[in-house]
Amino acid sequence: MFLKQKRQEEISSICQLGTMLYEIAYLSEYKYFNSPKYILKAIPTRESDVINFFNGKWLEYYVIAKIEEIFTNVNLDIPISYISGIQIQFPNGNYGELDVLFKIGDDFFWFEAKTGEYQNYVHKYKNLRKILGIKPENSFMVITDITNAGAEAVSSLFDMTVVNLETFENKFLKSLKKVLQ
Repeated sequence: MFLKQKRQEEISSICQLGTMLYEIAYLSEYKYFNSPKYILKAIPTRESDVINFFNGKWLEYYVIAKIEEIFTNVNLDIPISYISGIQIQFPNGNYGELDVLFKIGDDFFWFEAKTGEYQNYVHKYKNLRKILGIKPENSFMVITDITNAGAEAVSSLFDMTVVNLETFENKFLKSLKKVLQ
């Protein structure tokens, strides 16, 4: 990973994460070469849980942690629970998985986390949202590599709340306020 164009704060955060991942054996090798190279070299461990983490499970953990953090900071007295990795069978007999489903008070919030190609999933999620009976503003697709304009366009086309990491918290809080009214 080439970090020369990153701010010092970003480099520090990335290196801290790398150190933590190395300490818990998610990385079998980890080395950061600072000035003038600014290169981070890391090799993930070849365990299935580790591979799943790097292939996107980390974003599901992020979503859960972020929502729990929001509830801790806002200090709302509302029952909250969640489940992740839910295996479901669709009415047509096909099987699928929901990334994260929260129950907040009496309302359900559904989160799908995508670290890459999302285009092939939005049609499926639009239909699944209707089957589940979850409101569009309570159905989130969190995509790491989508612009704000792209997220707004996909949201309006597919009746879901599409966000990137930058807009996730504000959009969730906006939806939560509707539920609390």
